[in-house]
Amino acid sequence: MAVLHTNHPVPFGAITLHRIIHLVDQVYLTIRFWRRSNAARKALRGLSDAQLTDIGLHRWQVEQTAGFLRR
Repeated sequence: MAVLHTNHPVPFGAITLHRIIHLVDQVYLTIRFWRRSNAARKALRGLSDAQLTDIGLHRWQVEQTAGFLRR
């Protein structure tokens, strides 16, 4: 079995840079999911009750369904 020694120090600022990139990535994903759920909510609100029934939803489920799309 091979042993990997990792006792060497990481380059200065590498961890900070990684954390900043991770933060930016999380902000980007949050905004993207928020926009997607808002678009879905807007589209579902524009449907009539008959159209919602055709796709198996009720008017009160629109917010719940749009929120589910955020995940």
